[in-house]
Order: sequence, then structure tokens, then C-alpha cells
Amino acid sequence: MNGRILFPAGNVQAPVRRKLAEAGFELVDGMSDEEIRAARGRAKADGDRLIKEVLLRELPGARAVQALGFPGQFPVDAEAIDAADDLEVIFLGGAGYDQIDMAAATRRGILVANAPGGNAPAVAERALAFLLHLAHKVGPSDRFSHTHRAEMSRNALKEEFPPLRVAFGKVLGIVGYGHVGRHLTRTALALDMTVEVFDPYLEAVEPADPRVTLSRDLHGMLSRADFVSVHAPLLPSTAGLIGAAELRAMKPSAYLINTSRGGLVDTDALVEALAERRISGAGLDVTEPEPLPPGHPLFDFDNVVLTPHSAGSPQEMLERCALIAAETTMRVLGGDIPDAGIVNRDAIAEHLRRFPSRDKETAQ
Repeated sequence: MNGRILFPAGNVQAPVRRKLAEAGFELVDGMSDEEIRAARGRAKADGDRLIKEVLLRELPGARAVQALGFPGQFPVDAEAIDAADDLEVIFLGGAGYDQIDMAAATRRGILVANAPGGNAPAVAERALAFLLHLAHKVGPSDRFSHTHRAEMSRNALKEEFPPLRVAFGKVLGIVGYGHVGRHLTRTALALDMTVEVFDPYLEAVEPADPRVTLSRDLHGMLSRADFVSVHAPLLPSTAGLIGAAELRAMKPSAYLINTSRGGLVDTDALVEALAERRISGAGLDVTEPEPLPPGHPLFDFDNVVLTPHSAGSPQEMLERCALIAAETTMRVLGGDIPDAGIVNRDAIAEHLRRFPSRDKETAQ
């Protein structure tokens, strides 16, 4: 037996379970199916508390833990991390890791493995769906058509929802040029859009197409874009990245799309901008807070499209991401630290010091 891997709250993709079991790992489920079903109806804070109890009870003795379960990503804090003497890897089948206490994990030499780019195609497709939905007013047009059958005509539709737009020839501003941003760029170029990118962490962009330009000025890019799509990670430096000043920089005819993390956008400022018609609308797969409480003003805007943080969750994407993270975890537990898929590479030295018997070789 190669050691215990903890799944605190279900969400074990079948291919992952088979692969880990065949490799000789003991898979430990922290909650029964009945407990998970009962917990699904609770508020996220209650679910997080239940999982915290599982972590404190089951992490001692585990070599790895998956930080995903029935509420999606859940917090893995310093208290849980410090209670796990044998823990080597925290892994999750996705790109985001904002609910893991990275400082505590790095201090203990615990590597955090994710699945960079694993669900990028699906998230980029959702952003594109928002873009086309908002431009063509697909949802409102559909509702109008169903409820006004006798009056339905192209002219009536134009009068009800002016103006309809096309993506063709428009400017797409992309905030964050990682895996999702690059996928979205390729689809936008196929629609003959002009793409402008803002990403302060890029030293240079050498696009294959001259229509992609790198902007060093976020406000300048926002002022030119017809659609703004946010694809940055949520970090202390990016929280509230799109706030009141940024929304004021956008054109009144522009739309904001966010499929990354809700905390990147100042929700109060967005509500104000929508109410004052300073932007034309928004497509949001993520919000802050999440989920939105009953009666939240975002529910009242007809020009806001909302989905429940589901962009990256098609079944094939979930399995793909889970396998990527699990394979990285198996490599680490087997004595090899790969070049990609480790978020906190500055933890490697302490990891090697704590687990010298593993004879791990790090690729620098």
C-alpha cells in the first residue's frame, strides 16, 4: 500500500478512483453518501464547517488530500494543514486555489497541485456564450417570442430590445492571458473580432495574429473594448481588479463578462454601473458573494446573464481536470516533482527536507 489519500466530501471521479486504486493507494472517503446528500441543502458556511471537522479527523496519516467536494472548492486552512504530519500534497482538479492557505502549506513543505488549463476550453466557451447572448439578446428574445406569439415579428423584437449587435468587427478586451484567455482569443479571432489583452505578468506577447495586441494600460484597454472578459486568478493583488474606476472607463455600450472568480469584480460598483446604465450589461458565472443571497439586486437586471459557477463543470472537463491533478499527485508521492502542475514551487526545498526518504528529484 502506497499510503492514504483523503477525499473529504466525495467528488471522486471514477477514472481517478480506478487509477489511484490500481497504483496501490488507499482511498479514504471522509463523508458517506448519506452525509453528503444531507449536507447539500445547507449553506456553504455550514458545509465548510462539516468539511473542517472531517479534515481535522482524517488528515492525520494521509499523504494527500483533494480540496474539492460537494460544495465545490472548500477551505483548507492552517489549522488543518498543521494537524497533518504526513501530508505531502493538496490537490484539486481545477486552476483556482484561492481557498487553500498557501502560506501555511508552503511553510510545511506541502505541495499544492492543480490542473492548469484542464477546463480552459469549457470556461472559454461559456465566456463566448455570454458574449453572443448579450450581443444578440438571445435570452430576452426567446422569452419575448414565447410570451408574445401573436405579436411576434422582427420589427416588434427590434423595438423591444434595441439595439441588437454582432461580435463581428468588435473589440474584445481580455483581462488575464492564461489558458482560458488564449482559448477565448482563438475563438474571437475566428469571429473576426479584434483582441486586446491586459496582463501585467506577461513580459511580451508574440501573437500569431496581428489582431492581438498587448496593452500595458488597463483603463485604456477598457475604454476601447466592446466586450471585456475577465480571466485573472484571484490573488490579494487582483481582488477588486474591476472596480468603480474601471467600470467608469468602459463604454456605455460595452459588456462585462466574468468566468474567473467573483472577487475580481467589485459587486457594489457593478450594480451601480448597471443601474445608471454606464455599461450595457454583464455575463457572470461567478459572483461575490457566491452564491448570491435571495433578493440581491443582480437578479433584477434583465441585461445580466447569471450561471452558478458552472462554466468549467461539464462532466468530461471534470474528469480531465481530476486526472491531471491526480497524476501530478501520484508523481510527487512516487518520488518525482514535475515541472508543471505545482502551484507553490517555493515549497519544494522544505518538502525535500521533510521527506528525504522519498528520494525525490526536482526539475528546476
